[in-house]
Amino acid sequence: MFTPCADLVSVISSGVPKALADPRTDLLECLNGLLVAELADGAGWELLIALADAVGQEKLTEKFGEALQTEQEHLLKVKTWLQAGMLLAIRGALPASATEHQPSP
Repeated sequence: MFTPCADLVSVISSGVPKALADPRTDLLECLNGLLVAELADGAGWELLIALADAVGQEKLTEKFGEALQTEQEHLLKVKTWLQAGMLLAIRGALPASATEHQPSP
């Protein structure tokens, strides 16, 4: 059984995978969904670091800091991919299939 907070997080986080799996979602929209997920992950690790630090859990603070660094690397990759894709799209250099919605099944 989950806590009410865990239930809420589960509901909130289910949106990104649903968007990514939707056949109408194009490549750039998927990258935007990943950006949302990475931003949320980073904010979560920042909160955990602050909480662990506030209660004097130095080892946890350090481990959470390592996780945050990994998340920051993920965020940078996704932002770079999204920016590159958007620049290609506005220049007309992306294949149409990467930016067009697919018909509903």
